[in-house]
Amino acid sequence: MAPTCDDPVKLPLDFVTTILFDLDNTLISTRKADQTAIGKALSYLCSRDVPESHSRHVVETFYQFLRVNPEDPIKGRMDLDTWRTLLWAYALGPQYGRLARDVYPLWKETRFENIDFEAQTIELLETLKPHFKLGLITNGPSTAQWEKVAHLGAQDLFDVVLVGGDHPEQKPCPSIFRRAFAALDVHPKDCVMVGDMLATDIQGGRNAGVAATIWIPLQECSNPNPKPDFVVKNLSELLPILGVL
Repeated sequence: MAPTCDDPVKLPLDFVTTILFDLDNTLISTRKADQTAIGKALSYLCSRDVPESHSRHVVETFYQFLRVNPEDPIKGRMDLDTWRTLLWAYALGPQYGRLARDVYPLWKETRFENIDFEAQTIELLETLKPHFKLGLITNGPSTAQWEKVAHLGAQDLFDVVLVGGDHPEQKPCPSIFRRAFAALDVHPKDCVMVGDMLATDIQGGRNAGVAATIWIPLQECSNPNPKPDFVVKNLSELLPILGVL
């Protein structure tokens, strides 16, 4: 672990009462899960005589569609599974669209198999829980993120869970942090923010005035901007920062 700011926060942060966590690629390996699910989808499509180059194009197109509209933009028209199956059908095109009903559940199941909390993550949260209030603030569309939260059983581990898509503003806007402060009955300077994204988690924590920000980068960066108060390689390095031995 390493402090990084010009006026470093003093260790340990034993005055902190509350830890706010990001979800994706902080507590769960969402990016790795997506890569594994993509591999399974490609293998399936190739096994059904879809040319490899076209299979790759189909998967890329599906993800493009998913990023633009992760859930049905017309609220209440169709559920998440129906919507994603439709996106696969559009990506596959008329020649292979019939495969959407098979490739979607394969993609979803593989993805979920790889986004469970790791045992050491649950152990860490259970170690922290007697000492701190724990909050989870995740950006993203409401239905898709709550599906993930429910799959993980995250509400049993956190005192408050906030999904950005439920609110007018998401991280890095301070309003969603203020909702967490109110729900937990804490002040900003009682809290630290832990996440992998500089632009949303670290900047958001700074905007909200938390006591410290802790960055868990997916890849090395010699000059992060905004600059977090601490950089750690993994979640286990949080314990000495927080004064938990």
